[in-house]
Amino acid sequence: MGWCGLGGFYQDGTLNEFRTFPEILASIYGLGLLAVLQLCIEKATQSQSLSEWMTNLPSEVTLQPLNRLAIPGSHDSFTSAITNDSVPSPDGDVYSVVRNLPQNIAGPMLRPWTTTQRLNMIDQLRAGIRYLDLRVAVRFVRNKGDVFYLVHGQYVCPMVDALRPVAEFLREHPQEILLLDCNHCYEFETDKHLTAFEDAVLDVLGQYLYPVQDTVPTLEQLWKSGKQVLFFSCLHCMGSGKFWPGRRMVSLWPNTVHVEEMLQFLDKHYGPQFVQNPNNFYVYQGVLTPTPDYILRNLTGSLRQLAKRAGAEFSRWIQAPDRLAGPHGLNITLMDYVVTDFPDYAENVIYLNYKTWAKNSAMPTFSRVSIDSCDMA
Repeated sequence: MGWCGLGGFYQDGTLNEFRTFPEILASIYGLGLLAVLQLCIEKATQSQSLSEWMTNLPSEVTLQPLNRLAIPGSHDSFTSAITNDSVPSPDGDVYSVVRNLPQNIAGPMLRPWTTTQRLNMIDQLRAGIRYLDLRVAVRFVRNKGDVFYLVHGQYVCPMVDALRPVAEFLREHPQEILLLDCNHCYEFETDKHLTAFEDAVLDVLGQYLYPVQDTVPTLEQLWKSGKQVLFFSCLHCMGSGKFWPGRRMVSLWPNTVHVEEMLQFLDKHYGPQFVQNPNNFYVYQGVLTPTPDYILRNLTGSLRQLAKRAGAEFSRWIQAPDRLAGPHGLNITLMDYVVTDFPDYAENVIYLNYKTWAKNSAMPTFSRVSIDSCDMA
């Protein structure tokens, strides 16, 4: 990339030579061109990438257990891949209503209410998201047998297809830590399903999984171990020791369609009055959840309309002057349409770590992922 430059005319009308910005700055401040170039480079490199925000945290933060950090997450993280051709899945609240409809009617009817993200998971990770919300169902596929699919009212994609880019991100960013939470599982009917599920996850992410511990590790401990993922599962674990019990990921879900009730719920579960188990993680959900009746009464609406209301208020709630991370503060946050609709979300959550643990460290300026370069639904 070359330096932009400026040219112009002297007062007598003669042409002024074309000069680059560093040359102009050098003439203004009386510095050598090399010194100005160095200043420009130093200024540019002060901007940090959100893809490595954990890597660059000050030591005051990296010595804290992960459940004492503020970590941005996304809700139903995989749903950008839903299309009108995505078949209804049995987890959906209105499945009984739409399962007998033709696909060209059911798909477009469901999609506005099942899609919660526009960015795929790897672009979310590049934009700073470190908690991924997963829902898995066993689906019989002709000539393949039982396949583990990500679902949210519609079958989205095979789970392993979504996890492979996650493994790629981990390889590229060896000090970034992810929390993967498989918190809803459907159609798991046999021990064979449980074993096959763990084998599928281990095949893609096994080398990155941090084994279950009684206590919560710090970033420093994770870096020393060479592991990068805590994988939580709501299923009965089959003995590998690498799947954290889902009960240790406590989800604080408002379960309402009203913003005021969502905020009241969040306030009730924040601060000293809400006692947190020091060995659990806590997920603060800034989402509104429509009931089946609400959806049927608002067929021309969408979850995104609710997300805009919920996300705007949740963002303000996160930025409250007294908001902190720590033992009485926020841990994991999640919301719909991260990055695309709320570009400041990840930064605002990350900032709480500096505000709580590293008050003498300057909050970095982050270079954001260009939305134009992302794969969006």
